[in-house]
Amino acid sequence: MPRPLPFQVATFVGAFLLFLVQPILAKQILPWFGGAPAVWTASLVFFQLGLTAGYLYAHALSRLDVKWQARIHLVLLVTAAATLPLIVSATWQPVAAADASPAWRVVLALAATAGIPYVLLSATAPLLQSWWHGTSRSEPYRLYALSNAGSLLALVAFPAVLEPVLTVPRQATFWTLGYATFVIACGLTAWIVRGATSRHEADRAETDRRPGAGDYVIWILLSACGSGLLSATTNQLSQDVAVVPLLWLLPLSVYLLTFILTFGGYLPRQGSRALFVIGAVAALLVTIFVRSVPLLWQVAAFIALLGGACMVCHGELVASRPTGSRLTGFYLAISAGGTLGGASVALLAPRLFTSFVELPLLVVVALMVALIPPSRVETKQGLSGITLALLWSMPAIALGVAIAVSADTSSGRTSLVEARRDFFGVLRVEDHAVEDPQAWRGLYSGRVLHGLQMKQAASRRTPTSYYAAGSGVAVAFEEHPRRFANRTLKAAVVGLGAGTIAAWGREGDEIVFYELNPSVLDLARRHFTFLEDSRARTHVVIGDARLSLEREMAGPANHGTYDLIAVDAFSGDAVPVHLLTRECFSVYLRALAPSGVLAIHISNLHIDLAPPVRGLAAEAGLSAVQVKTSKTTDLSVASNWILLSADAAFLERAIGRGGVRFGTQPQVVWTDHYNSIVRLLR
Repeated sequence: MPRPLPFQVATFVGAFLLFLVQPILAKQILPWFGGAPAVWTASLVFFQLGLTAGYLYAHALSRLDVKWQARIHLVLLVTAAATLPLIVSATWQPVAAADASPAWRVVLALAATAGIPYVLLSATAPLLQSWWHGTSRSEPYRLYALSNAGSLLALVAFPAVLEPVLTVPRQATFWTLGYATFVIACGLTAWIVRGATSRHEADRAETDRRPGAGDYVIWILLSACGSGLLSATTNQLSQDVAVVPLLWLLPLSVYLLTFILTFGGYLPRQGSRALFVIGAVAALLVTIFVRSVPLLWQVAAFIALLGGACMVCHGELVASRPTGSRLTGFYLAISAGGTLGGASVALLAPRLFTSFVELPLLVVVALMVALIPPSRVETKQGLSGITLALLWSMPAIALGVAIAVSADTSSGRTSLVEARRDFFGVLRVEDHAVEDPQAWRGLYSGRVLHGLQMKQAASRRTPTSYYAAGSGVAVAFEEHPRRFANRTLKAAVVGLGAGTIAAWGREGDEIVFYELNPSVLDLARRHFTFLEDSRARTHVVIGDARLSLEREMAGPANHGTYDLIAVDAFSGDAVPVHLLTRECFSVYLRALAPSGVLAIHISNLHIDLAPPVRGLAAEAGLSAVQVKTSKTTDLSVASNWILLSADAAFLERAIGRGGVRFGTQPQVVWTDHYNSIVRLLR
């Protein structure tokens, strides 16, 4: 029997590097796409496509003698080093005002940067297991568990160690050094198998059953269900907290852990079902009582649901797996299913649904797997496997249709006006208190209100919600030095919502809104009148505010254009952290007039955004006043704004309107290369 250590080292390090690629690259491109949660699910599509391509390459290479497999693969690994380090070119930044297909741009940018090494790394695990089986004649599935352990370590190490300590360029250098170690370990395995028996002779020596079409259908659908659940759960968490690697990697870590446990044989079928049921009940309860359940309990409920459902699906994969000589085809089916599941959530679901119905739909599919275990159904003939797949699909499709229909219905005193979903999330326009004189219309992103307007013509100009009288942005407009001197002002607003801030404009003012999502502008114009009713001149720039402002401020002639900048960009309760970094702050300062005011809306259920704003203000030499308001009328919503300025008189007036100066509270400085939220969670 050959020495296992080189195989173990190459397997573990390769898997570690494979999954470390994901947060390193995805975080680099996140600011280019407005910090949208869908950046990660689109990135997962690339990673799953890369896995499929790698497994297809391994499956094709396995037709050759083991020694030739090793030689070819080693040469390609060395050649791929020419593409390093892993830094995404700025040429992949969106240049159009509104990119028509941002998800595909994400996939192409990642493919151009890491496609070759990622595919080769993906192929290494099945190849090494195949080589081990061909030379030792023993089952290689323990190596698969070791591979997933390496992947899991990468996902834990990134937010815990690498992200807080290393900048992005240093992370890329660290990865390159790890790649060199990996290539050396692969070289040792190639030396070990140099005299191995012909792969074809080994195949002919075995009498195991050849998998049928039904087997492959089952493997693909089981894998697709698990992968789809991963993407759907990540969407759910990122929409309501923050688009950061921590909340990307937690579901992915649990997903990998289910592979480790099932392929290692550590959790029985009944235990998986019990965890699944507990997670499903917990997720249902936190969804119903979302406002009263702490964040950590919400996260725990969905993680338990994901873990239990994936244990059920992956446990069935293990129960139906073939012997070692067929493993490359088995892994190819798993990777193809992973791509199918991830692409369905990232690319197909936004076009089919107006809410996140894919999560309950996939839960029902997993329930069907638990009730009708495919490993206990005869699949020697392809027809039986395909029939079983249809049995799973029909109730899931029925549930999906029912949820989609119910999501668009009205009830009680609330009437749905319009709902839509795109790359950036789910938007809904609803009428409230329809028969009441105080009827109003609200714009929602996910569960969070993004603006409301009174339905009566006499009241529709009234500023409401987070922008009502007495709010921080109201103080910024009313007490601004130019307003105080009875002069007009020019304002930039990052985030449109319903356009409510336009109500604070006066004759001669100009207000420029920067909005990432074209759907928001369409809804604001079709269902609200703040933009057209404003006394100021208003116009909207579609695209990421930071990139748009950077382009505007490229020439010194445009510096100091804006008297007031209001930063109010959220997706659900998620925070686009790239709008609160040192690099972005420098853009704000270039755009802001010398006596200007920077107003930042930091209302958030889960994250305390005051420390990074205080840190950036201190670096820039600006003084800060915090204006917090509570709900006092039906038109207002509790809000928390921070006003920054170098104008002492303005700050004193803001304090007179209820603002509070900061004392010695903690400060942090976020940068594009460091913006961990762990210490800021409430």
